[in-house]
Amino acid sequence: MMVQNTDERQAFCGTLIGLAFLTTNTVLLAYQTRHDPWTLAFVFFAYLDVLALFGCLRAYEKQRAEPLGTVEKNTSLKVAIWVLANALNVAFVYRVAQMMPPALYAPVWGMSGFTLLATFYGLFQCPEPKNLNNNDAEEVLFSEFSPETKV
Repeated sequence: MMVQNTDERQAFCGTLIGLAFLTTNTVLLAYQTRHDPWTLAFVFFAYLDVLALFGCLRAYEKQRAEPLGTVEKNTSLKVAIWVLANALNVAFVYRVAQMMPPALYAPVWGMSGFTLLATFYGLFQCPEPKNLNNNDAEEVLFSEFSPETKV
C-alpha cells in the first residue's frame, strides 16, 4: 500500500468537495429548469464541459510531471484544453448576450474573441521555460527569460 503525502490527500479531498458541490448545483439547477429544454441542455453542457476540462488539465499536469513526456501528447492535451475552455466561454457569452441590450452584443462578443485569442497565444505561442520540470515554477528565475519573453 502506497502512502500519500498530506498535500496529495488535501488536494484529493478538495477535488471531491468541489466535484460534489458542482454536481449538487447541477442537479438542483436541472430540476429547476426541467421544463425549459434549452436551459437544461446548457446546464448539462456546462457541467460536462467543466468535467472534461478538469480531466484534461489533470492529465496535462501528470504528463508535465513525467520527465519524458512526448510533444505530440502535450500538444493534443493543450488543444483539448483550449477547445473545452473556449467552448465554455462561448456558451456563457451566448447566454449573457441573450440578456443584454443589442447595443452591448459587440462588446460582449469582442471580449469573448479577445479571450479566445489570448488563451491561444498563452498556450501555443508563449515559450515555456526550459528548466520547468515537475511543475516546479519556483525554481524558474526571471533573469533566465529572454528579453522578448520579459516584455
